Amino acid sequence: MHVRDTYRTNVSQLKDRKTRNIALNEINDRINPKIAEITAAASQLDNDRKHFEDLIPEFATGGIVPGQFGAPRLVLAHGGEIIANANQQTPDLLNAASRAGIPGVRGSQAGGGASQSLYVELHVGTKTQNELFVNGAKSNEGYDIIVKQSKKNSSFDDRSTSF
Repeated sequence: MHVRDTYRTNVSQLKDRKTRNIALNEINDRINPKIAEITAAASQLDNDRKHFEDLIPEFATGGIVPGQFGAPRLVLAHGGEIIANANQQTPDLLNAASRAGIPGVRGSQAGGGASQSLYVELHVGTKTQNELFVNGAKSNEGYDIIVKQSKKNSSFDDRSTSF
């Protein structure tokens, strides 16, 4: 609306009456319809956004239902589609689904769908190792372990004290 008002103010200052009237008519003939189109498009976008939130997910190519494991979700299923709960997801079924190219499905040796192994290898530099050690040593438990190990090592110290 600011653009329209600025345009109207500037046009109103034109000296030639005919040019001024033509320019002012442009507001009704061209600018107002464009503003109405933009307003309608924004309103439609808001309605589409509200409708999108109400949609139930469907899986045209298959896949895993999104969300927290075991949390109930509404889905749209079609005749002939297979739905298998976690207990029905045997290793054979998961391997077959993986071979069929269902998105997000990997073969499984465990079956049951109840858990999936996660292996993490963490590489840390010397500075991080030192920080981890210092933080651990500052704790009561860390201090007790260091003192205990130190006492244990001192009783087996076979280093010679003379030269």
